[in-house]
Order: sequence, then structure tokens, then C-alpha cells
Amino acid sequence: MFTRSIFDKNNYKIEHTQLELFYNSQWDKPGPPSLWYITYKVCITILLCSLTAAHIVSTLDRLGVKWLIFLTNQGMLLLILHNLVHLFIIIKKRLFPSPPQLPQLPLIYKISWSLQTISSAHALFVSILYWSVVHGYVVEHMLLLNPADWVYNFFLHAFNTVSCLLDLLLSARPISLFHAYLPVIFGLGYSLFSLIYWICGGDGICAPSLCDLKDFPSPILIHRIPHSIDEEIATECPIECAPFIYPMLDWSNEPLLAVIVTLGGCVAVPLCHAVFWGVFRVRLALWKQLKGGKKEKNLPVETEINIIEQGQHIGTDDN
Repeated sequence: MFTRSIFDKNNYKIEHTQLELFYNSQWDKPGPPSLWYITYKVCITILLCSLTAAHIVSTLDRLGVKWLIFLTNQGMLLLILHNLVHLFIIIKKRLFPSPPQLPQLPLIYKISWSLQTISSAHALFVSILYWSVVHGYVVEHMLLLNPADWVYNFFLHAFNTVSCLLDLLLSARPISLFHAYLPVIFGLGYSLFSLIYWICGGDGICAPSLCDLKDFPSPILIHRIPHSIDEEIATECPIECAPFIYPMLDWSNEPLLAVIVTLGGCVAVPLCHAVFWGVFRVRLALWKQLKGGKKEKNLPVETEINIIEQGQHIGTDDN
């Protein structure tokens, strides 16, 4: 029964019996990873790395090392790490085909699977949160100063999720609902980080105060203004910094809101993970229809309920 499986600790382990699912594409033939799949992984990894590096450079004058304190940016770094580790596994498998399956997943496979699970759920969470809550604020206060900022904004808050969805549709990796705790742990870790950061005196984005000049919008700590005006005001007005990383995690003025947001994230993130599980099931259904089921490759096609009732891990084959 599904209810009993929730209390089975084995379902929460990062284990699987089919190693080929972690280095092949769902649409490949049996054997080593195909060249097209390797090419795709190389291109997407280079794209993620290059645009992230460009964004870091473009914000050095505004953020500096504070670039690292934001959840969006940490999530992007995690996504890059996932792609680098996965690319290493794929290329190694292509160059050095291994003998028969091992009794359990090697450590690097477990790390790669965990990174994918965490980065995917948080990418979707960041995208939904940003476009539904934050984007209007960003536009209202003119935080996007030039076309490049708009490109980076789309990259960090939309392309992150698009890349995860594309990767899931092309790869043969399974998704386990029982692994939803992994992104939750990462999210709780970030909330704890923001709390410790505040306790240690850390602050958010800094900008010149607009003082009492009535010709400008009301002072907003994270408001950005053109450099020409910025330099003029800076000579007379002090630099002010936000006492928080995100307004919804303002531990000094709104601690209750910060707690509520943290607890809400513990609910929202597993739902985001469930979305990717749904995409995983759709991918298997499409593969079964287009490729003729299991005739070509021993990939999982059973429903999760059937697998659970048979006492097997999600994604395993019962034949």
C-alpha cells in the first residue's frame, strides 16, 4: 500500500539499480551515451557558466561578494554544479564504458542525482516566486537599468526552470516523490543562513540615500539610479543598506513573516518537486508510445503505485 510505503525508510534512500538511467538519454539506444547527448550537455553547461560569469562581472560595482547571498544566485550555482557533475559522468562513461552494473549507485551518481533533485525544485520555486511577487516590485523601482539587466533577469528567473525541464525531458533519469525532502533541506538551510547572516550584522543591497530631495522617488534602499545622479547625490548623502536580503526574510522588523515564509516554502518546494515528477511520468508515457514500450531499452514504465505495492524503489523495473 502507498500509505505503508511512506513509513518505509528505504524509499528515502538515494539508491537505484539501473545505472544506465543516469548517463543516457531517454531517447538513446542501449550502450554508451550518444554524441548528440554529450553535445547537448556541453552546450547547456557552457551557456549556464558563461551567462552566470557575465552576470557576476556586470554586478561587481553594485553587489560585489554579496552576489552570493541571494537564493536565486545560489540556486544557479547549484544548477551549474549539477550540470558539471552530470557532464563528467556522461563523458567518463563514453570514454570508459564500464562493465556490468554495480550492486548500488556509486557515490558520484548519488551526488549528481541529489543535485538535480534540489536544483530543479528550487529553480521552479524561484521562477514562480519571482514572476508572481517580485517582478512587479523590480519594474516599479526601475532596478533593471539596461537591456543586459533584462537578459540576465530572464536567464536567472526563467531560463533556470526551462533548462531543468529540458534536461528532464531528454535524460533517462527517474524522479522519486520520496526525495522531496532534499530541496526542503536546502531551503531550510537558506533561511537559516539568512538568519545567521542578519545576526552577524550582514545587510542587503546598498545604494546612496536620496535624502530629502523631492525631485526623486521616495527613498528605497534597494533602488538603483543612473550613475550621473548617483555620483552627485553620493557627495552629499550617505550610503544606506537594506537590513535584509529579501523583504520577506526581514528578521529584524518582520520575524513572524520570515518564519511564515520559511514554513510556506516547506510546502511549496515539495509541490514544485511533484511538478517535475509529473513531467517525468509524461516523458515515460511519450517514450512508451513513440518507442514501442520496453522493446528497445530496459527503462521504467510502471506507475509508481504498482512499484510501491511490489516493494521496489521508484524507477526500477520488475522484469
